[in-house]
Amino acid sequence: MNFRGGDLRRFQNLKSLILCINENIVGKFRFPSSLEYLKISFNTDIPSSLFHSLSILNRLQTLVINSKNRIDVTFPADLILFSRNMKILQLENIPIEISSIYNLEELPKLKYLNIQLSEADELFHDTSFASFSTLKTLIIHFQLSFTDLEHVLSAFDGDHLEHLELYSQTTISQTDYFDGKRWSKLFERFQKLTKCQIELRQKGRRGLYDNLLREFQRELKEIKELKEKWNMKCYRSCPGYHGTVVSVQISASL
Repeated sequence: MNFRGGDLRRFQNLKSLILCINENIVGKFRFPSSLEYLKISFNTDIPSSLFHSLSILNRLQTLVINSKNRIDVTFPADLILFSRNMKILQLENIPIEISSIYNLEELPKLKYLNIQLSEADELFHDTSFASFSTLKTLIIHFQLSFTDLEHVLSAFDGDHLEHLELYSQTTISQTDYFDGKRWSKLFERFQKLTKCQIELRQKGRRGLYDNLLREFQRELKEIKELKEKWNMKCYRSCPGYHGTVVSVQISASL
């Protein structure tokens, strides 16, 4: 249904709700506490009243929030008391603070997580994660260094994770990704995966990448597991014959 805000608590036994919001909200969000499935698609700004309304949904098992365009406001996951019955959480084009992962660890039934992470701050590595022992599917969009990504993934139990997708697109040169041995070590933790999709894109000065890519491509040939099991590849394109900026892509699939 199209929705401009208001009190939906009159639908006392409603379990599933899908909202499409095309106009600015003029009233507060008030949802029935009986909801188990909630999907909201925004074609406009996301009001802060939504975030406060989610904390009262103690029975919620699936939460999907999509924004047509990427928004600059971060989703305050650390301020929301999510239902401990949550099994599926998906936030599309809505970044959340990377530290909010700590709060998501408190969801004992979470099996599917699809999020877009903000950049890591200086204190990010000072806190260790517990393990997401129930999670089966993890999809992350990010602009992190490889070191930051490794720390994020350390929170997830490789013995249970079955589906992993990693996506990144940045104009910042992140040379630490071009290391076959680090990728091999990372993949060692996720031997139970049945599906894996990785697409990392970045732009930088052509001279910075020439030797780096040559060495990385050599590693991909020598480390058979990266090539044969994970189908890892590296591409580059340079717009214009005399271009100094190069676009680089690392991909992998299982």
